[in-house]
Amino acid sequence: MTFDSSSSHRREGSSLFARFALGLILLTVPATQATAESVATRWNALMLDAIAANPPAPTLVTWRMHLVSSAMYDAWACYDEVALGTRYGGLLRRPAVEHTEANKERAVSHAAFRALSYVYPNQVDWYEDLMEDLGYALSDSRDPRTPEGIGNLMADAAVASRADDGANASGGFAQITSPTFPTLYAPVNGAEAGSANAPGGVDFDPNRWQPLRVPNGTQTDANGDPIVVPDDPSSYNDQSFLSPHWGAVRPFALTSGSQFLPPAPPQKNSQAEYVDALGNTSTNHDAWVTQMDEIRERNANLTDEEKILAEFWADGPRTWTPPGHWNQFAEGLSIRDNHDVGQDVRMFFALNAGLHDAAIASWDAKRRYDFIRPISAIQDHYFGQPIQGWGGPDQGTQTILGQEWQPYQSLTFVTPPFGEYVSGHSTFSRTSREILMAFTGSDALYDGVTRLNEDYDGDGELDLLGQHVAEPGSLMFEDGPDQTITLRWFTMLEASDSAGESRRHGGIHFQDGDLWGREMGRQIGQQAYALAEAFWTGDAAAGVEAGGSVCVPDSTTLCIDGRFRVQTTFATTLGEEDQAGLGNAVSLDAVGVGSGGLFWFFTEDNPEVVVKVLDGCAINQHYWVLVAAATNVGYSLSVFDTDSGSSWNTQNPDGTLAPANIDTFALPCAP
Repeated sequence: MTFDSSSSHRREGSSLFARFALGLILLTVPATQATAESVATRWNALMLDAIAANPPAPTLVTWRMHLVSSAMYDAWACYDEVALGTRYGGLLRRPAVEHTEANKERAVSHAAFRALSYVYPNQVDWYEDLMEDLGYALSDSRDPRTPEGIGNLMADAAVASRADDGANASGGFAQITSPTFPTLYAPVNGAEAGSANAPGGVDFDPNRWQPLRVPNGTQTDANGDPIVVPDDPSSYNDQSFLSPHWGAVRPFALTSGSQFLPPAPPQKNSQAEYVDALGNTSTNHDAWVTQMDEIRERNANLTDEEKILAEFWADGPRTWTPPGHWNQFAEGLSIRDNHDVGQDVRMFFALNAGLHDAAIASWDAKRRYDFIRPISAIQDHYFGQPIQGWGGPDQGTQTILGQEWQPYQSLTFVTPPFGEYVSGHSTFSRTSREILMAFTGSDALYDGVTRLNEDYDGDGELDLLGQHVAEPGSLMFEDGPDQTITLRWFTMLEASDSAGESRRHGGIHFQDGDLWGREMGRQIGQQAYALAEAFWTGDAAAGVEAGGSVCVPDSTTLCIDGRFRVQTTFATTLGEEDQAGLGNAVSLDAVGVGSGGLFWFFTEDNPEVVVKVLDGCAINQHYWVLVAAATNVGYSLSVFDTDSGSSWNTQNPDGTLAPANIDTFALPCAP
């Protein structure tokens, strides 16, 4: 990353000629002329607007982004030659003659509209406006022979697949217990200053998270800054740990939230050996103090550039949260590389699936380690002692008491309401970098030419990809800077490292929370991309190996023996009008048939197809599939083995009485 200001920090390896040539290029690019975007990018940008209009919560944001992007991808996959959908595989693939850009765009748009209407319903009028702008009429069709029906079905499937995934969407995402976390979270430290379990108190635990008492702005001091009035509960809010159950949410590619769990953070007062993320060896106690003091010293010596970085990446209230930043970068990459709808659908699918996993993994660590934030550590360690620190908005560095220390953040936000270790920013950002680099084939970000279609930094020009311009007086937490400062990230690695580093400037994270988050993100991003790529290349076996085969039963899906995913689709012209759709699934577990189920097409009291999957491995090393049908309706039935990636399919022509189908070599037994 580089800074451009009057002090002119130079990027190593840059030449004067190269910068002059870059300036000539910039002169030829209109700074206010929008660039055409694919339909997928337009919907993604609208999703970012909806995120910004709703309460910020990184866990919920990534869950919603993944749901929407998956619905869009699954709709597009039905019009691709080889891609497999995440919920129906290739069962709903349309004939090649229908694989047009127009059909793809229409299906993707209907999927996006319905999925967004579910996750952010308060902005439905925005989605209606975009549909109108695109020339699409709203539709409730579920006919899988039409783009509208495909889009709606894929949105339905995305919602259904997340109904019981551990997030507790139906319960407002409130924390719940699980086998991973069998008890509800409760903090050991308290928010009330002066209490025994607050900083400076005899029962305060310096290795555990402390909920903060945060002013809400209804009471202010002589400078107009928000303050807590202890006797006025309306002047503050006490934090609650955000989504403490999130590590148990079902991931996309991870085997579990703890798959890449890092080693424990350093523990104060422990003399046991500790090796930090840089490989330095000391005692736990010494590492705790060293990393705490690093944040204290940064806070007392902040430059304008560091404050701008802290604010740019902060993503607190009224912003996209960190995952949204990386979606905005991805939109710029789409413009730069001139993506079509298929490329964008795949890119956002992979990116937001990885970000979903990054949230699960980082929150798993946050819950397991429940580690202290810098504000609580510094206030307790230096309680009653004079130290140097940021004195508050426009106060510069001041000598303050330890318990008065505060990070460089909004006074009504202070610090995020969850444990420190590991850094979500670091995990999200490195995950994103790995996925976007793999998809585009390049780590390049800033090129001095590519402009986004928004002026996010408010300098009057469309933003350049990988650049942020901070005009004089544009800081949010206090007045400043005095001069224009331009931040540039020439590579995505520079940007992702900058995001992690910014949290140390802002007093939010310690060194190891940042660095181990980066390492987790590297592994998460690579694994998520491998699975996403397996879906769009149609390599089901690779998808299983990448960890993405989970059988999730729903109203149209049987999960026989928890392993075999069975689904049907039907289409008929035998009645008064054409009818088509997905078969409705009914498990036979309730009557003691654990290896089978049935499907009905029109009414629940008229089952059309019965299917069983039997284990014949001891006889001929295969699973047997038995299908009996009492119908002359045209249908297709698919059985997918989520352990091996093998699949079995059968079809019945419309108007033909379906025969029994017994295949004793249907699916090979997993080695």
